[in-house]
Amino acid sequence: STLGVGSSANLQLNQMEDIELNAFMPLATATSIISGQMRTTASVLSAIPQFDANGAPLGVGVTIGAGGIQLSTVVNAIASYVQGASEILSYQNWVLTNAVSTTGFFKTISQQRSCSRLAHNSSHHLSANRSV
Repeated sequence: STLGVGSSANLQLNQMEDIELNAFMPLATATSIISGQMRTTASVLSAIPQFDANGAPLGVGVTIGAGGIQLSTVVNAIASYVQGASEILSYQNWVLTNAVSTTGFFKTISQQRSCSRLAHNSSHHLSANRSV
C-alpha cells in the first residue's frame, strides 16, 4: 500500500518525539479549534433576545432576566478554559521539543569531544611511535 504524506511508517522516533508528535501536538491543535468554535457559538448566542420576568408579590418587586447575554457569557467562560488547556498542551509540547533538541545538542557535543579526544590520542600515539 502507498503511504500518504505525513506517514510515520519509516520514521525512527524516540519516546519523547513520539509523545510530542502523536499526543501533545494533536491535542493542542484540537483544543484550540474547539475553543475557537465555542467563541463563535457564544457570539451567535448573544443574538438571542433577553427575557425578563417581573414579580411583585405583596408590593416587593423582583426581576429575573435570562437570554443570549447569559448564554454567551457561559460559553465564553468554557471556551477560555478550553483555550487554557490548549496553551498548557502547547507549552508541554514546547518543553518536550526543547528537551529533545537540547539532549541531542549535548549528545552531539559529547560525541564530538569523544572523537576529538580519540583523534588527539591516536595522533599522540602515532608521533610517539615515530620518535622511537
